[in-house]
Amino acid sequence: LSERDRKMLLKLKEKIILACPKCKGSAIGCSCLDDFRVEFRKVKSNLPTKYRSAKAEDITHPQILQARQTLQDYVNKITNHKSSGMGLVLYGSPGLGKTYLASAVLNEAFKFGYTGYFTTLDRCVNEYASGWKDLDLKMEFTGSVLEKDFLVLDEVGNETRTNMALVRGCLNDILRHRSNSLLPTIITSNLAFEKFASAYGDEIYSLLHESSIPVSFEGIDFRKGITNL
Repeated sequence: LSERDRKMLLKLKEKIILACPKCKGSAIGCSCLDDFRVEFRKVKSNLPTKYRSAKAEDITHPQILQARQTLQDYVNKITNHKSSGMGLVLYGSPGLGKTYLASAVLNEAFKFGYTGYFTTLDRCVNEYASGWKDLDLKMEFTGSVLEKDFLVLDEVGNETRTNMALVRGCLNDILRHRSNSLLPTIITSNLAFEKFASAYGDEIYSLLHESSIPVSFEGIDFRKGITNL
């Protein structure tokens, strides 16, 4: 473990195990140990702090009830989806909780003991390119992005790079490796699903069709104050 990870581990131990009123910090046969393991997976996954408590049932807005139900069905069969490598593409209007719900799925995966990683495509492209000249960075990219049980790839379609050949190459390598390894990828994007072909090419669109369940989000941005319909 890195020094940073060790410090996080100690803080989590103090918060969850040492403060446990049931076992008084011994953790022997106590559920606090399982809680500690889940929370540590969240820290190691790069999941933003604001999403570490995300739950699908927390989103009750009527605009996305159907989408939320699809995600709950996915979670209910998460071991089957892990075995088959079936992921998700959450796409559509901005501000409807796509990232929150993708994080909620990742949180559920951690409860089953799966590993996971949260990142953006923009960040992946930078790490992917950096790995060409640095073996350590390449191995880090492989371990986090390519080989974790579940990957959340957030904000696909919001890349800042103008070199689309590089973006497409990175995305293709990620999806192909993970699909071949039966590792689910969860994508969030403001792009319509059918736009993936024109944005990233038919090959990537075909990969997504083969290895993911598309989930549409349509409605008015929650962040604009529309809370009751």
